[in-house]
Amino acid sequence: RRGNYIDAKQLSVTDGNGRRTLDIDSFGNVSLDVTNLKISSKGVATNESVKSDIETAKGNILKEVREVNLSVSNLSDTMNGAFKDGIVTDIELKLISERINQLNKEKEDIDSQYSIVYSNSDLTGAVKANLKNAKTNYDNIHTNLVNYINSIISDNKVTGDEKYTLKTKMDSYSSSLAGISASLQEAIDSIGTKKKNDAIESAESKVN
Repeated sequence: RRGNYIDAKQLSVTDGNGRRTLDIDSFGNVSLDVTNLKISSKGVATNESVKSDIETAKGNILKEVREVNLSVSNLSDTMNGAFKDGIVTDIELKLISERINQLNKEKEDIDSQYSIVYSNSDLTGAVKANLKNAKTNYDNIHTNLVNYINSIISDNKVTGDEKYTLKTKMDSYSSSLAGISASLQEAIDSIGTKKKNDAIESAESKVN
């Protein structure tokens, strides 16, 4: 079934100031002189939809980072209590192990967010490279922290030097988590910018 159409020729449209914004000549050629042009289509990303996608993606990242930070805080509190007398009981070992497992689980959510962002075809160049470096750094520091904790509690004792080294590793962990969070958000902004530029180019090509 064919729809209705308008065969418009030698047509002009003016704005509120009397300025001609659209002209169609006798051959059907269209000329536009507009201050603002908005094209909505399922195949074209609008600024509003891109902005919404960016805000949602960033919100997901911040949510996962908060959960990892909470797991780190819980692990730190548990270890501070267990290490106070320098002796780690079997019950404390079990609780520390549970905290580590929870941290590993929360990290998997960060890994998932990273995979989604890094594999996006609109992410390229230095921003993508920076994200990869931040993730590698975070992965290494996470592994080093977990391995160190398991190492120092293996004999059910913790020395003053081990407590100090553990604190520096916990501080490094927090810094690396902040780094991967910032890099993920930078990457999301870069993806959003690319999508908006593509939308503008697509709109211009449809007009021309």
